[in-house]
Amino acid sequence: MIGFPILAILSVITTFQFTMDIYRFEGNYVEAWYQVPLSQIISPEEFLSTLKDTIFKKYSYCLNIYSKEKEDSARIEGVKGAYVSSVQQTDYFIDYIPLYLYPGNFSYRFIIESGSYRNTYEGDIEIPSDTILFYCSDLILGSINRKSRFVCHGCTFALSIDQAFTNRDTLFSYMEIYGLVPDSLCYKVKYQIVDSLNNTVFEEHKQRLKYAYTQIDTFKVALCDFSDGNYTYIVEVFDSALNASISRQKKLSIQFLFDETAHMQFYRDIYHIISTDEYKKFSTLGDYEKKRYLKNFWAKNDYWQFEKRVLETDEKFATNVLKGRNSERGRFYIKYGPPDDIDDMPITEWGRPLEIWHYYAQGYRVMFCDKNCDGNPVIIKIFRPGVEDIDDETWLFDIAPGTYKRGIRQYKEEQSEE
Repeated sequence: MIGFPILAILSVITTFQFTMDIYRFEGNYVEAWYQVPLSQIISPEEFLSTLKDTIFKKYSYCLNIYSKEKEDSARIEGVKGAYVSSVQQTDYFIDYIPLYLYPGNFSYRFIIESGSYRNTYEGDIEIPSDTILFYCSDLILGSINRKSRFVCHGCTFALSIDQAFTNRDTLFSYMEIYGLVPDSLCYKVKYQIVDSLNNTVFEEHKQRLKYAYTQIDTFKVALCDFSDGNYTYIVEVFDSALNASISRQKKLSIQFLFDETAHMQFYRDIYHIISTDEYKKFSTLGDYEKKRYLKNFWAKNDYWQFEKRVLETDEKFATNVLKGRNSERGRFYIKYGPPDDIDDMPITEWGRPLEIWHYYAQGYRVMFCDKNCDGNPVIIKIFRPGVEDIDDETWLFDIAPGTYKRGIRQYKEEQSEE
């Protein structure tokens, strides 16, 4: 797991800033979510202690809510805490405060303090009137590629309060729809992303089946093809039974990150050179664990030699229906390298085409036979030094099944006559 960037902690520098957002749900229920950089609430001495142990860092908070129309106010304050360790997946923590607000316009001020750290966030929120029958919650954006988890009504994703993403993320949107009527089977949704010049760069339409008065709508968009910039994500819902539509939108930013492995086209194709059991274990890992495994694997193995062999097999052993790397000759070539010498034996009246690969330094020979005469020989025998399988005759049947079987049958008949 990735630990904290020590220099960032000690110099109180972080890529994350304190930020907050309030999400409205059904009725008067709202949730005030906030994101706090850990580097601003723990001291260098406290961070050094996390190298050995996990610490629990307390902080105090105060949320003031003001009603603009009624000159009403409320104050919520208390003490919370966050666990911090050297194997933390992120250098920030996320938490929330649940609230119930009556319809109207409100201003809020949120203050968080820990030691010498103090930060304030201010904003406004409007709670719609209860007389609105067809409405939806606020649009919640997150990613399904990150480690921090936000769970809402069974949907698990990484909440992004600052709406900052990269081209490596898959954008995940969550919204609750209220007031759908059963006079039609489906409702329609349009998902749209527009850039800072109001040009539509993504648009997709879906027809969703109605199943309840309260409907959960989620959607995913891969951001790999998006460039640096600021965008607006828009979700519009239309119910034909009500002949009404509602929409929500969120601003987001996308940062393009260069992938240092992007030019390594076979970076993840390690199944060519590891065992089947080992690759099965690799396949069960999560995204982060796979990245760490691959990084460690290629630190111990020569990637560029591997890529060279893959390309060579595609050139040498490809057929009309099979890439060279996926043939038995190709897989053996990639894993063990090119042979020192090859004996090529074409088809004869008594047998099928053969290739014998010699590895003199290792002292073994590999016999390939084109059993189906399709240009794709398979391994039928590996002769290893000091190993003699005198009772193993199956590979001879592969070479010349008719001739060898007749010879064996004739020999046995002669022996029985004697």
